[in-house]
Amino acid sequence: MKRFHLKVDKSGERINNVELRSAESLDREEQSIYRLKVIAVDGGQPARTGYANIEINVLDLNDNYPQFSDNLYILNVVENAAPKKSLFKVEATDKDADTNGLINYSFSEKTRKQYGDFFEINKITGIISQNKPLDYEKFRSISLDIIARDQGIEPLTSKSTMIINVENVNDNAPQITFYETNSDKINISLPEDVPLETHVLHFSVEDDDGDENTSCSIRLNKTKMLMPYRLKKKEFSTEFVIETISELDHETSNKHVVIIECRDAGTPPLSSTVLFNVYIKDVNDNAPKFTLDIYNISIKENNQPYKPFNFSIKATDPDDGKNGDIIYSIKSDPYAAFQIDAKSGELWTTVSLDREKNSFYKFEVVASDGGNDENNSLSRSSTAVVTVLVDDENDEPPRFRQPIYNFTIIENKQSKTELGQLTVNDLDLKSKTIFQLESNSNRMFRIDSKSGKLFSIKPLNREEKDYYTFKIIAKDEEFPEMQSVAIANVIVLDENDNPPIIEFPTSGNETVYISKNTEVGSFIAKIIASDLDAGNNSNLIYSISHNDPENHFKIDERTGELFL
Repeated sequence: MKRFHLKVDKSGERINNVELRSAESLDREEQSIYRLKVIAVDGGQPARTGYANIEINVLDLNDNYPQFSDNLYILNVVENAAPKKSLFKVEATDKDADTNGLINYSFSEKTRKQYGDFFEINKITGIISQNKPLDYEKFRSISLDIIARDQGIEPLTSKSTMIINVENVNDNAPQITFYETNSDKINISLPEDVPLETHVLHFSVEDDDGDENTSCSIRLNKTKMLMPYRLKKKEFSTEFVIETISELDHETSNKHVVIIECRDAGTPPLSSTVLFNVYIKDVNDNAPKFTLDIYNISIKENNQPYKPFNFSIKATDPDDGKNGDIIYSIKSDPYAAFQIDAKSGELWTTVSLDREKNSFYKFEVVASDGGNDENNSLSRSSTAVVTVLVDDENDEPPRFRQPIYNFTIIENKQSKTELGQLTVNDLDLKSKTIFQLESNSNRMFRIDSKSGKLFSIKPLNREEKDYYTFKIIAKDEEFPEMQSVAIANVIVLDENDNPPIIEFPTSGNETVYISKNTEVGSFIAKIIASDLDAGNNSNLIYSISHNDPENHFKIDERTGELFL
């Protein structure tokens, strides 16, 4: 490809001027010198030629950015290592010439502010030096932005990044922190009767070296007794708890000095040790004991309130002094119907009991001793169950299931026909009920005194009387007699037991006169009849039965009207 060409200026056959011109843009970095030979040929015969050698030097333009040898440098530095004058050397090149190709190195403004106290870079050589030791607990990884700048009139820059990973050194012992207090002296007080797995102490272990594999142990100081505590590490955590694993006994040892030692997994391993005191407090060892676990009592209903029963709840306590004094109370009485004497254990009711409302009561009584004294003994208690069965008295009347009973019977039914049964409820136990009619004036019905079944005494005639009402009594068989009353209504239903009665025509009035000129379809007379029965049984249908073979007459079957 030709990079140069000649421009010739002619006037006729004469050449006035010849110019050498570039055919395209030149890149000094590709080729900085061109050597050309220009040939001139005249038009004579034979033609003669002339030569001229031309050397073209391409001047530099600052058109290339500095290029680092790597876009990313990664370096590992051990924490606490002594500072180094030559930690690492970065290199960059620039294809431009002279000052356009000279490079100065520096950190970015952000890097200078963050890490200028720890690192510096030689602007000419690119050597990075460390001024201070690094601490892994402060810096796990450091990112330095490095700038390469050429010296052109309009300088160009490039950036590369150096990642410095700080390697950990085991230079910190585990730190033990108690959650219960900020003080280094821990004193724990526990009653001797605490249950197993009772929480004693909660602490955490932190290691600035980042070691999460710290192990801890506990031991008792200067004693051969069995360790009554255990250490548990919370899962996925640096927290530990200490809890009891056996019973504590104040009489055997009233103070435990517990030593905690935590050791990391570094090389060499580092450890920390702390101790705390556990003071075992004496307690009231014995709870009152009832003579029975369950007390069963029977009381007649309608008793007198606030009158003690001929019965007492009893408990004993082998402890001495206040710890042996017993106070009785009712723990739970949802009915609020009972009270107990705090000292004697005697029981009474606050209301008169009604077996029909509640025949059975169940509640708990508590016997508490007089603990919680100057020795910090805690009060102990025990419970017993009291069941009260309420005995029945005849204090409730038999009650009909409904105040009014309605019965029906078809007239002419034979005597002793059952109309139905009356029933009662008597809330008393073993009660027997007698049924009877209120008076003997009703001679049409009777009731069975035991079953409450109602019967007719004789056939009934609806046309004489279609409705009866009377009272029925239900009373106790035993003394004192208590009774209730219900109303019985009896409706007599119709039976078709009456024939129609023709009121017109009659034997004395059976003739109707019409004119011979009476037209067909004319009204002649109306047959009048009635029936003593009710409902459909009294609905009449009229018809001509005989003596009209040629059908001269017709009758309306509903109204009885007769037509020609």
